[in-house]
Amino acid sequence: MEAKIEKEKNNRCEPSSPSLDAVRIFLRLPRRDIAYFKFVLESYEGMAVVRTEDKRAGIVMLLVAPDFVEEVEGLIEELGREVALEVIDGPPKP
Repeated sequence: MEAKIEKEKNNRCEPSSPSLDAVRIFLRLPRRDIAYFKFVLESYEGMAVVRTEDKRAGIVMLLVAPDFVEEVEGLIEELGREVALEVIDGPPKP
């Protein structure tokens, strides 16, 4: 059994860094809206992954599949009508 578990660990992809192919988009939005924003965006499977970079500052990073950048930008625009959000240059500096 231990050998099987160790083999499974060795075959796992570690989430060390985002794919070089993914387009990063950083947004600032109210903390109370982060979960809603993630839920809506991730319901479009395969288009983007949403990561919360700084929950206190309301900073999220989208990892967008290159083929879906235009669609995700459209979704951001639509969600911006419901949620106060702002596209920013990158994560805040420490």
